[in-house]
Amino acid sequence: MRTNLLSNSFSLLFNTNLIKAISPFFFLLIGAPALISEFMPSLFILEYLGGLFLFTILISFLRIYENEDPIIFPEIKIILKKSWKIFVANLISYIIILIGFICLIVPGIILTKRYLYVGIICEKEMTGPLDSMRKSAELSKNNGWDVLLIGIIFGIICLPIILISLMYEGRVFLGFIFDLPGLWISFIGYDLFLFTAYKQALNFKRPSYFK
Repeated sequence: MRTNLLSNSFSLLFNTNLIKAISPFFFLLIGAPALISEFMPSLFILEYLGGLFLFTILISFLRIYENEDPIIFPEIKIILKKSWKIFVANLISYIIILIGFICLIVPGIILTKRYLYVGIICEKEMTGPLDSMRKSAELSKNNGWDVLLIGIIFGIICLPIILISLMYEGRVFLGFIFDLPGLWISFIGYDLFLFTAYKQALNFKRPSYFK
């Protein structure tokens, strides 16, 4: 299961059709704000705002790609509506997770595992924060701990690329160029990994003695 999850994530990460579809939105929503923040560091928040919209677009593309349909851009109205609901759902779950880490480390880790799929569930079903958190907690029972472990491995594999980009921090255009691979992994790579894990959790069959 762990090997398949990691290999499937990397397979999607280098899928040429997905790269062609998502690259323009990556450069518009992440690349452009990253370049702007090189000149005006106080505007770094634009990257994370762009990441919210990019998440919604990417997950929509992945669902279309999964059904082997032509990849088309979703309606802007739908993207805005979904992005807002995802923001609220993630914000509430992140606050709860943060409280868990502040109280004791272990509760924070457990809550992180429980709420792995809040954003994806909210994007698909357009549910509210509490409903998305409840469904994520149930779904994460299938592979949540595996996902956390593989996420750490995934991060270690990608760490050299991120470190190289940090070496050129502060050098405007050169820093921006070296930032792009790290940003691609941080935003696109993470979202692809999470989507792959989510699909695996949906298809997971528990042994009969767990039912």
